[in-house]
Amino acid sequence: MKASAYRKRIEADLENWISEGWVPETSRTPILTSLPAQTRGDGRGWIAMAATVLAGLAVIAFIGDNWAAIPRGAKLIILILAVFASGTGSAFAYENSKKVSNALALLCSMIFAGSIALLGQAYNLPGEPTGALLFATIAAGLIGLAGRSAAAAFAALVFGAIYQFMAFGSDMVPWLSTGFWALHFVIACVALTAWLVRSRVLVHALLVIGIGLSLIHFVELSSVVFFQTPDFANSVFSRYNEREFSGLLFTLFTALWGGLTLLGAYGDRNDRHGARTLLGYASWACLAGIALLGIPMSADADFLHRFIWLGASFVALWYGAREHYGWMAGAGILSLITAISTIFVDLGMTLSVAALIFGLTAIVSLVIVYVLKRQSAATAEGDTSNA
Repeated sequence: MKASAYRKRIEADLENWISEGWVPETSRTPILTSLPAQTRGDGRGWIAMAATVLAGLAVIAFIGDNWAAIPRGAKLIILILAVFASGTGSAFAYENSKKVSNALALLCSMIFAGSIALLGQAYNLPGEPTGALLFATIAAGLIGLAGRSAAAAFAALVFGAIYQFMAFGSDMVPWLSTGFWALHFVIACVALTAWLVRSRVLVHALLVIGIGLSLIHFVELSSVVFFQTPDFANSVFSRYNEREFSGLLFTLFTALWGGLTLLGAYGDRNDRHGARTLLGYASWACLAGIALLGIPMSADADFLHRFIWLGASFVALWYGAREHYGWMAGAGILSLITAISTIFVDLGMTLSVAALIFGLTAIVSLVIVYVLKRQSAATAEGDTSNA
């Protein structure tokens, strides 16, 4: 929790504690004094960071505009010096200004990525553009880790996502691609960087990429199980609507992200860094997996699947509201609306069947509410008797 948010929460709680008589009024000032000061930054660090990146881009643009007039040997020297200067500057600036150091590390990653393309053009080096992009991705990940730079690490994820997008095609088989496995090394570097610098942005980015990567892995695994060979492109574009294939794919996907949802809840109770964010993304992915378990959507869709889908939506909504997990509660609401719409519109069920599903779900929900109410009353009675 940020210092400013923590202070606001304590100030609000302190009013209630004093009004209830739990804390004397004379303790207000000492308690507030002991809290972290609520300060506002003037934005100088961010302006310096932006100015550093812009200055570097200006140099790159100038070199690129005069690239043809520069001798071949001088081109190599200029690019090496630019990478060395930005990397060294990032290292020296780290102690005094982490934002400037962060910007210089990002600039170093961008210069390195551009240098690969420029040198390849200048020296007519063989290879595919995707190979240069993969090399830039690995370099950015290592620069981010070495320089403790969240910006460079984020650039590595962007480069990696572009590389994987460019690699998609009719003959793509990720498990047989060296570049695909190299991306996992980059992701490990970025994850370590996120842990070292406590970057929330990197945690969000890693979870988004993790959802996509897990789906690719499970497509390949399902292809091996049913077709005895990893066959991503054919599985996605031709076989995705086969019930057994999609059933295994999304069962694995749901199980993984359902487990990560539980792990996030456990970690949040123990104040683990990033656990609340993990729970939010994992709950969305888990509910999406449950919904997609019904593929292919048809008029004779599984009654049990629709019932489980509605039930999971109610549980996510209830638990998210109870524990103040806004992302989870939002996922439950959207999943519930989607499930109801699917039942009425996409599946073509009769109104009697739809009424039966809604009725059973409502009954189960009311039973859960009743049990929880009894448990809450029993807990309150026990606390009163103990007091």
